[in-house]
Amino acid sequence: MGQPLRSAVALSDDKNRFSSVNTFKTGASGSQISSQWRRRSIPVDLGLPKKYDLAEWCSRVLWDIRSQFEKEDRKTGKLFSDRTIFSAVSLLGKNASISQFKEALLNSDQQLHCGLHQKSIQKAFSSRGFQDQVPQLPQKLNLQAQWVAFQLDSTGIVPVAPSARATEILASFRISNPNNRLARNVRLELMSNDPAIITYANVQGFGDLPPGAAIEITGSDYSQYLASVSLTVDPRYINGRRSVKVVLKLSAENGVPTLLPLEVPL
Repeated sequence: MGQPLRSAVALSDDKNRFSSVNTFKTGASGSQISSQWRRRSIPVDLGLPKKYDLAEWCSRVLWDIRSQFEKEDRKTGKLFSDRTIFSAVSLLGKNASISQFKEALLNSDQQLHCGLHQKSIQKAFSSRGFQDQVPQLPQKLNLQAQWVAFQLDSTGIVPVAPSARATEILASFRISNPNNRLARNVRLELMSNDPAIITYANVQGFGDLPPGAAIEITGSDYSQYLASVSLTVDPRYINGRRSVKVVLKLSAENGVPTLLPLEVPL
């Protein structure tokens, strides 16, 4: 396993820089997003960061950290590095960000080694383009959204009106960054405490959104919504209601969240 990592680190490709693997790219193509209803992956032209590219960037950062540990102590450096990394992973929660991963590594080193390797960890991230501090956004990100729905029947996946009878209800939306600075780690979250709402995909991440850029998820084909949040309705809890309230939360690490209340028709 070590040799592929060493080989990857030696490559001068675009996976060495954080901005290359975690920035939304207008007009990019080839993103692979897996469908819930199909076993194969469907090519979707969205410009979204590719998760495997980001994972490879992370592996290179971790190899840099491991190499530095080994330089400091040829005998035990590898062991201490692996222990620090595995301990950090255990500190992470669901949907953790790169910022949280870095913080977990620093905390792990503090707990295990009294912070002896803090500078090495910081350098591993910064040398590959990850900025600790990004300027705060003066304005909230913009979010417009409405519901679309699809039904799975004998003919395939067909569009239907959003209702409790639909197999899946998804958000058609447009996200835009009105600021003159980058929005770090943009995420869209579907929130509801109503027992009638069953979420399929409650969070989607879109990476870093450049100044003035926009992400739009729309269309008439199910494959165009595989990067959207989605839900279905449990009919046992409708109780004569005509709609159910949910909230879409649009967030960036360096900005104030945008909250958009919506009603799901029943």
